[in-house]
Amino acid sequence: MRVRGEGSGRAPFSAIVLSGVLLAAPARAQRDARADFSPSAPDETRAAAKAPAPLDGRASSAAWPRVGLDGLARYKAALALDADPGATPADKAASWRRLGRDEKELAAAAGERAAQWDAFASATAAADQARFERVGRRNADWDRLSRLLSQAGLPEADKSVWSARFLEAYWLSPGVDAEAAAALAPHVPPGAMRTALEALALKVRQKEPAAAGGDARARAPEGSTGIEWITIPGGSFIMGYGAEEQDAQPAHRVAVKTFQIAKTLVTNKQYKACVAAGACTPPVDYGGPSDGDEQPVVGVDWSQAKAFSVWAGGRLPSEAEWEYAARGAGRNQEYPWGDEEATCERAVIYGCSDAVLPVCSRPKGNTAQGLCDMAGDAWEWVEDWYRGTYNGAPADGRAWEDSGSSRVKRGGSIDANPFLVRVYYRDRRSPVHRNPRLSFRPAR
Repeated sequence: MRVRGEGSGRAPFSAIVLSGVLLAAPARAQRDARADFSPSAPDETRAAAKAPAPLDGRASSAAWPRVGLDGLARYKAALALDADPGATPADKAASWRRLGRDEKELAAAAGERAAQWDAFASATAAADQARFERVGRRNADWDRLSRLLSQAGLPEADKSVWSARFLEAYWLSPGVDAEAAAALAPHVPPGAMRTALEALALKVRQKEPAAAGGDARARAPEGSTGIEWITIPGGSFIMGYGAEEQDAQPAHRVAVKTFQIAKTLVTNKQYKACVAAGACTPPVDYGGPSDGDEQPVVGVDWSQAKAFSVWAGGRLPSEAEWEYAARGAGRNQEYPWGDEEATCERAVIYGCSDAVLPVCSRPKGNTAQGLCDMAGDAWEWVEDWYRGTYNGAPADGRAWEDSGSSRVKRGGSIDANPFLVRVYYRDRRSPVHRNPRLSFRPAR
């Protein structure tokens, strides 16, 4: 339970730290200290982030005679993306803005809809930031409480009261992890809460890839997966971007150790081998043009991506590793190939294809080390939980872990505009989300 964040600035649990020694206050002082404990207010910001109401497709019908068939087709495409639960608010806003630029008769309506999605994206980002700060307060309180619970000389009655207050403040939001549950359970009276804590504590001994339904113990024989591993030399680089994209700020220096990453997105053929070995569960079968052996596997959630990566002898890359690799080992550039804007010559993006294409179909878009499709074709899961800014992010290249509600995805896809495939652009999805434009590549 070590997510970085702002602490509450208060000490709700009665303890005095002096020269590294934790001293218990007298019983009466402890009661007074408990009275000063003020649990954080519920996270109401997230509840306020409500998506715009669905469109019925008729709002701009009066303009059709002046728009024409091409404009109608563009409008229907924007409308379809607007209704797609797999598309991000930013994608939807960008789609409406493109329509407004291309079809002047629809500019007002398209701009209004883009503004609605922009507002929703801002509200969601604010909710994520509020939750992140709440996680920080929880972690600060847990640091104090966990030390108290480990002290043999403190009365069990006090430990029980402190544990109850901690759970009252944080059980529902943002929750507690399995390690904390294991430490708290002995200090909670028998009942529903203790049962829930004990059930959660069992996850300490479980491996995350097993949640995907495969056999987490299975491993592919060395060299049998068909993965071509590319070595990325270690170094330091400036991660993020200093303007425009709030969640890519602040730009900050990160040191990355030498690692290897797959040259391509995992293909259908490679993933089928993992399923046949019993280590992976099948992806969503979308049928049709996405089923080719050399096309990237899509329709896999984060746990399925992680299960394959473990089976292949690797792991998912951290977000820092992914961006470092996409920058050609940390170069200061906009795209994997340099600073020239993305086009269909270098990346499979919006307007280039209706479905994901076979991996490495755009060699002119490769990185200096030879990585394919780091921009476009399909989004890529990475290891990290998503946070709304880089404040407090690890500076050593490791994944930002411990808790969250969404995992990070990178790289853009067939429905992304050139901006969305820049090396610093970030997006996120629930770990259980699957769609026909979301894939991954392992690292090790």
